[in-house]
Amino acid sequence: MNKVITAVLCWIISSSCTMATVPAKSDQPVEDVTILASVQFATHFELIDRMLRGDWDEKTYQRFSLYDGVVHEVIKKYANTYQDDAVWGPFLKQRVELQLRILEHLKPLIVKRQAGKRLSDKELAWLAATNREIREKLLQ
Repeated sequence: MNKVITAVLCWIISSSCTMATVPAKSDQPVEDVTILASVQFATHFELIDRMLRGDWDEKTYQRFSLYDGVVHEVIKKYANTYQDDAVWGPFLKQRVELQLRILEHLKPLIVKRQAGKRLSDKELAWLAATNREIREKLLQ
């Protein structure tokens, strides 16, 4: 059973990496890609938030983080392709920077929960504020 799961995950990741080629401006509209990627990041953050507040599930974290990493690479490629675009260039740059800032801040919280420790009230307040920020900046 583990071999089947591993094979399927490898196939999904390799398929995702194949699709993560440098986009041409004639490809799928950048708006569709950014909406889907933003919804995916918000969903991933919500999952991490729930696991940080409750029961930590390392397997779930690993699986969803792999997918989130592939989507992030796609968005970075779009940011490079559209960097000179007056509308999409600044938005995509902000989008990439926001995600990186959030992920960097999440790292110590994740390490803390992986060690079986609970988060402080200040850390829980940061999670709530960040969830609002993601919704305001990415899901409008």
